[in-house]
Amino acid sequence: MNLSTIPVRPFAEGIIRIATTSEPGAEKIVFDGSLEILARHHQAREADETEVPRLAKHPMRDKLMEEKPNKEAGKLVEVPIRMFFGKTSNALTVAYQAYDADGRPVCRGNGETAKRTSLSDENVRVVMDAPCSGPETCQFVASGQARCRRQVCMSVQIPGQDNPLSTFEVRSSSYNTYKTLKGQLELVERRFGGLRHVPLKLQIWQTSNQASDFESFDVFKISLGTATELDAMKAVKIARAEESEAGLEADVDTAYTAATDGVGEEDFEIVTDFYTQRPATAARRSGGASLVDQLTSAKGQVAGASFAENVIANVMARAGEGAGKEKAQYAGSTIQP
Repeated sequence: MNLSTIPVRPFAEGIIRIATTSEPGAEKIVFDGSLEILARHHQAREADETEVPRLAKHPMRDKLMEEKPNKEAGKLVEVPIRMFFGKTSNALTVAYQAYDADGRPVCRGNGETAKRTSLSDENVRVVMDAPCSGPETCQFVASGQARCRRQVCMSVQIPGQDNPLSTFEVRSSSYNTYKTLKGQLELVERRFGGLRHVPLKLQIWQTSNQASDFESFDVFKISLGTATELDAMKAVKIARAEESEAGLEADVDTAYTAATDGVGEEDFEIVTDFYTQRPATAARRSGGASLVDQLTSAKGQVAGASFAENVIANVMARAGEGAGKEKAQYAGSTIQP
C-alpha cells in the first residue's frame, strides 16, 4: 500500500442511520420510523457476553430529542444538518465495499471496475485492478473470501455540535436512499450555488416496490430547514458573508482528494450490521441453496471457474423468475435493493 495515497475523509465522530427494532442477524427487519445517532465506540460489554457489543448512542441524540418535532413524535424523526462539502460529488459517495473474515477491507468497486488486495509471490500485499459486477455475481464473493455490500456515505455537520472540525456520517446500503439524496443534493447545489451553509433537515420517508412485496420501508431524504427557498437563501448569504469577512477559506472540497489505488478506508465495525442482516455471500432465494454452498464441494473446496459460471447463471435466472417475492425486510435501509 502506498501510504501517501491513503484516502482521507473528514473526521467523523458519529454515525446517523435509520433505526430498526431488529437485532443484527435477524431474518425480519422491522423499521420503527426513526433515526439513530451512534458514537464510534461500543457499549460496555457484560462479563459473560461473547458477542460483539453494539455501538453506543451519541450524546447529540439526547440534545435533538428536546427539539419540537422529535419531542412530539417521541422519537428521533428529524436532524438539522449542514453539508460539510460544497459539491455533491464529494458530499455523497457510494461504492461496493468488501471485507475479509477479519474485517479488513479487501476490495472496493463501482459496479464496473474495482481495486482489490492480493498477495504477491514475495507474500507482500499489493493492490490490483479487478472487474466489478456487484456482490450478487462476483466470484470473489462467491468463493467465500469476502463479504460485499453497497455502502452509501454522506458527510454532514449538526448545528450546535461541540467540535466544528468533525462531522457525522449518514450511512446506508440503500439504493433508493442514494438516488433520493443525490437528486436532492444536486438540486440544492444548483439552486444555492453550492451546498455549504444551506439550512437542511435530514428526515425519512416511506416507499415500497415490487422487490419489497409492496411492503413499506424507510428511506433517507433531506428538506429545507426554512419555510421557503428565499428564506434559506437569505440565511446562506449571511453565513457565507460572515465566513468570508472572518477570513475563513470556504472551499473545503479540495482539502480531501480520493486515492487512486485504495481498496477502502471504512471501519468494518461501523457498517457491520449492513453485512450481518443479510449476508451478500448467500445470494439466496426461497427454497434454494446459497451461491457459496453451490460453489463449494463437500470438502469445502471452491469448484472450478466453468462450474461457477454455470451456477451464477442459474442463480441469476432464478432471481429474474422470483423478482418481487422478497419481503420488506430485504428492501430497507440496511439491506435494500
